Amino acid sequence: MEAEVEHGGESYLVHYTKEEFEKKYTAVHCYMNQTGASKMDTFAELRKQVANAWKDMNQECLHPTVPVSMLILKPVVDLARVIHLLYSDNDDYTNSQTNTRDYINSVLVEPVPI
Repeated sequence: MEAEVEHGGESYLVHYTKEEFEKKYTAVHCYMNQTGASKMDTFAELRKQVANAWKDMNQECLHPTVPVSMLILKPVVDLARVIHLLYSDNDDYTNSQTNTRDYINSVLVEPVPI
């Protein structure tokens, strides 16, 4: 894998293996490195943070503290829903042959009649 990184006005191409990327740059590993927490404690904390973020977004949609049009807010919340769906248990974006095909099929090909 490659990534382009800019530093001090210079551009660098960084090479790394998929294993290096997955081991060092996940939210779990970053949190564990920053706090010294165990893997299970980290999972619990990250799930708690996600739950709190959903509560905040839902609260803001129901009772906005800042006047924002739902025409602007709805696409943002919908994007968060899609991201949560794709990344909640597995990386279904990268591994799109798993559940992603079923998600798309259920929404676009065989939608629930209303």
